[in-house]
Amino acid sequence: ITGVFFILLAIYLLFAFSSYLFLYFQWGADDLLSSFSFKRILFDSSVEANNWAGRLGAALSIFLIKKGFGVAAFLLILMLIVAGVYMSLRITVLPVWKTIRNSLLGLIWLPVALGFIMRDSDFAVLGGVTGYQSALWLEGLLGKTGTAISLVFTLIAILVFAFNMPLELPK
Repeated sequence: ITGVFFILLAIYLLFAFSSYLFLYFQWGADDLLSSFSFKRILFDSSVEANNWAGRLGAALSIFLIKKGFGVAAFLLILMLIVAGVYMSLRITVLPVWKTIRNSLLGLIWLPVALGFIMRDSDFAVLGGVTGYQSALWLEGLLGKTGTAISLVFTLIAILVFAFNMPLELPK
């Protein structure tokens, strides 16, 4: 039952996140909801959401994408699907623990990188508030050059650690 719930939740979040990003970049819709509290979005029936997943989908999208991890929130969907399929059907689509580990690494690195790269553009939402604030903090601490170097270094470290990439130059 838990596995089926994870799969259905992942599908719901996929619709909610996709709708949020589509409407955000097309018309700025549902961004108006970000000024409301999570509680008001959920329980005030006068609040209208254009999200394909309703008010709950809009609230979760704002919380996880805009105010959270940006597009890295889609990695939560990957984790839910992989775990849900394994729990309900005993089918290993991807190695469960390795996928969860790598997705968690992506949830840490990707928002910061996108927050650093997209900070002054219309696409700043792709890094979320987490990425934006982390990038600002790193820039204040290390400067732009130091932040870029640390992001490249951590990307290489993640690729070596998570995917066992060799550190050698091509022949």
